[in-house]
Amino acid sequence: MSESEPPQLDDLFHRPADRPPAERDQFIDAHCGSDGALRDRLLRLLHSDAEAAVSVLHPAMSPDGERARAAADLPERIANDRIIETLGEGGFGTVYEAEQPAPIRRTVALKVIKPGMDSRQVIARFAAERQALALMDQPNVARVFDAGEAESGRPYLVMERVDGIPITR
Repeated sequence: MSESEPPQLDDLFHRPADRPPAERDQFIDAHCGSDGALRDRLLRLLHSDAEAAVSVLHPAMSPDGERARAAADLPERIANDRIIETLGEGGFGTVYEAEQPAPIRRTVALKVIKPGMDSRQVIARFAAERQALALMDQPNVARVFDAGEAESGRPYLVMERVDGIPITR
């Protein structure tokens, strides 16, 4: 928020951000009333904030939480798993939703190091993450099913696919 924004707009900007969409709309209606200019500025700020958060925290998702599928960018398979869509990206890896055909047919999350990020340091960090996750047995941590190296030589990790609320919400 810039220093030139009125205090009312600054306060209104921070208060509805964590509310569900229906409550957020009611909040905006109640606090902006008939001030159309204030409503427009607030909605633009909230929309810009949502876009920025999504692109930083979950680049594969649009501001409304829908997954983007760029078929040309998706690999067909990694190891034996058929890639369905991109779930998200981090600093050095991409997570895909995939179908694992065997030994048990199931939908999984498959994380693989991005092309060009396969330095010794990144691979070591990925191996440490893989080992730590494999040893954890907690209900709030996805279980590791498999790990290996893709045909491209990049390491991957196959994990339990867990539905949840995106961190941007």
